[in-house]
Amino acid sequence: MLERFSLTQALSPVFIAVGCLFFAANVDLVYRISSYFMALGAFLYHGIQKPAPGTFRTIFGESKCSYSEHEEDDVIMGIAMEHWKHMDLFFVCFTICYTACFGSGIPAIVIAGICFVGSSTQHRANALTALAMIPIVRKAVVLHASMQVVALLSCVCGFSVFFLCPPNLWPTRYRYVWHFCCMIFVYVGSLLNSINDES
Repeated sequence: MLERFSLTQALSPVFIAVGCLFFAANVDLVYRISSYFMALGAFLYHGIQKPAPGTFRTIFGESKCSYSEHEEDDVIMGIAMEHWKHMDLFFVCFTICYTACFGSGIPAIVIAGICFVGSSTQHRANALTALAMIPIVRKAVVLHASMQVVALLSCVCGFSVFFLCPPNLWPTRYRYVWHFCCMIFVYVGSLLNSINDES
């Protein structure tokens, strides 16, 4: 598994780690830990993805790709990749849903349980995060207008790359766009978390 680890694929989640460095004040521990694990999980999952042959034409030009699902002759490796993907999706879902529910009184363990089930497939994870964006957009009205625009653009761009990706492939250029948008979300989420914590 580690002998094929690709730094080119794995380094895009460094954007998320950068977002964690600029947390707003008073961010609670659950959000901090979730964001750190989101970065770590993405680093490991994207790094061990199997490179796909050839290139794919993206809106940014030709890009190398990796398989987002397991493309393995080895059954054990295939199962391991499924679990890595589930873990990666779980931390994305939990970070977004925790932001949506923060201040509502819903226990973090309940949110984690819903996200664990919801992140079992890509389609469920997409639906869950899309639903969670509704209360987040409503919360974002307390932010400065320029930050609202940045947050909205990052959400639109971030979700768009999923629809632009070919089936079962992660073009490297789209991977970097997605994790850059995640960095913005992690920072904006920390602002919302901080504001709710003060209120």
